[in-house]
Amino acid sequence: GVEIVDNPLVFTPGCYCGTVCSSGSGCECIREMSGVSPYDVRKRLKREVGFPVYECNSNCTCDLSCQNRVVQHGQQLNLTVFKTADRGWAVRTEEDIPKATFVTEYVGEMISSEVAERRGMRYDRYR
Repeated sequence: GVEIVDNPLVFTPGCYCGTVCSSGSGCECIREMSGVSPYDVRKRLKREVGFPVYECNSNCTCDLSCQNRVVQHGQQLNLTVFKTADRGWAVRTEEDIPKATFVTEYVGEMISSEVAERRGMRYDRYR
């Protein structure tokens, strides 16, 4: 039930901060988030879970090194998808991931446990 809007103009027309945005720069994108940048200097999320994040986008004058551009850089960690013995598919990495680090976007389907069980029973018949 979550709508992903792929048009940055819906949220902000873009900022004119120059090279890099920050909480004190008057950034229009950060202003959308109560004027507080969602990321720290290591680009780790510092806002509470569930707080909306509006990243700078293609309408902004800041460059790709801007502190308010994290998700759009994509996956930076080496992840492996594998099949577990008894729990289905999972994701793991061989490296430690610091708390609040962006891992990857989830682009799959969100389903209930009931739907997952029903599908699992159907898939098990075809193994």
